[in-house]
Amino acid sequence: MEIERLDLIRWGKFSGHTIRLKSGVNIIYGGNESGKSTIHSFLGAMLFGVPSKEEKGRQVSGSEPAGTDGEGVMTVWDGGQRYKIRRTFTPYPGLLSVKQEMEEAEQLSDWEEIDEPQEVLSDLLGGLDAETFTSTVFWKQNQTTWELYVEDGLKHCLKASKKDGSSADGAQAIQILEGRREKAQQKKKKEADALEERIRKRQLEAEYVRKEAGRLQAQCNVLRANAQKEQEDDDWEGDGFTETGKNLIQMLLLLAGVLALVGALLLQNLMLRIFLGIFGGAFLLLFLPVRRFLLGESEQGQTEAYDVSVSEERLRAEIRKKEDTYQKLQEELEKLYHQHMKMETADTEITALNLAIDRIRELSEEESGGPAGEISVRASEIIKELGCPSCDRIALETSGRLRAYLGGHIIDRKKVSSSTLLQIQFAVRMAAGEVLAGGEELPFLLDEPFAMYDDERLRGVLSWLERSGHQVVLFTCQQRVRQIMDEVRKSV
Repeated sequence: MEIERLDLIRWGKFSGHTIRLKSGVNIIYGGNESGKSTIHSFLGAMLFGVPSKEEKGRQVSGSEPAGTDGEGVMTVWDGGQRYKIRRTFTPYPGLLSVKQEMEEAEQLSDWEEIDEPQEVLSDLLGGLDAETFTSTVFWKQNQTTWELYVEDGLKHCLKASKKDGSSADGAQAIQILEGRREKAQQKKKKEADALEERIRKRQLEAEYVRKEAGRLQAQCNVLRANAQKEQEDDDWEGDGFTETGKNLIQMLLLLAGVLALVGALLLQNLMLRIFLGIFGGAFLLLFLPVRRFLLGESEQGQTEAYDVSVSEERLRAEIRKKEDTYQKLQEELEKLYHQHMKMETADTEITALNLAIDRIRELSEEESGGPAGEISVRASEIIKELGCPSCDRIALETSGRLRAYLGGHIIDRKKVSSSTLLQIQFAVRMAAGEVLAGGEELPFLLDEPFAMYDDERLRGVLSWLERSGHQVVLFTCQQRVRQIMDEVRKSV
């Protein structure tokens, strides 16, 4: 089906406005608030009518409310026959009439009204209902939600397309395996968290022991330095007496005292005898205190040196103990690190479950056929033609779940760019529109779908639309769309 002409008799801001369309890509360009979305909603309303208030959440006609006071005519060409669709929208639900151009018509009035207009219109649309139409070839502005065009838009028709229970059995098996995988992942996470907590505690213990060993070593160094300083202060080799000097002092005092007393006894001079007697007695009296003092100093030095040695040995023993503990903690940490690495890389059970799930899905795709399989094949062809670098195959399950592949591996849509998601979205919607229409070539009615595309991707999608053979009505406010479309037409 191709749309040849739109007559907006009364619709929104338009009154008596006519738009002619051609085959291929039609670009309707205008600034914001110029009425592009109004014309787009008119197309939806002419094909499916204006929904009731209860259906407003799924309405095809964009922002137009239920009960719009409007009227319009759409002229379409299909299968060598021209039809004129006329609708009035008040009172709700309005009136629909379809006229068929008579063969060899010579005047504009040579039209024959059809008794069952809704059936004709349904045939023109390939049997698509409003929800499927909105999810595929009728692209409303800002309609970019990942799930909308698959889960919300196509799920009901994909469910109806199941031929037997194989897909349901496969979905049930996948659900069971996914449950097991989730439990395995939870178990793995719990074990990993416990192991990481053990590693964290051992790291803290090792750090504490290392700091304690360093503190004890610092104390030992200070003790040794103080002992060395005291030894230097008490060393009489340079500033005082050596051990020989101490003995010499004692001998001199003793000898002087004895000689003085001997002289006092042998000399005849009374005064000299008295003087020597006093000095001899004094020397002898000094001998004992000096001896005690010198012996005490020596013993004190020996005691202090012994105490320092004992303290230093005790500190060294504690340091060795801390070093042994630190070494054991390091060995335990080494084993824990190895265990953690092994846990991260093993994943045997989870890997096996993933492989089983993927294989069941592949078998379901091969066995299911039907619309889901056909959409998968066609969407994969489109994504390759678009030259998407991050996706080369698309699979749609009969449950409505969408998966994308690159090099045989499933793509995690959370880890790919929004541009790749937009390309996948476009490929699936266009493929679904072609397949679900049952061979009817429907026009693609797109309201600003490429606002987030870069120039390279925009050129790719416009090239595909130009080659697709479908009529395209593209509404945009972007000048670059028209410029790139002109370049594409020149290169085709």
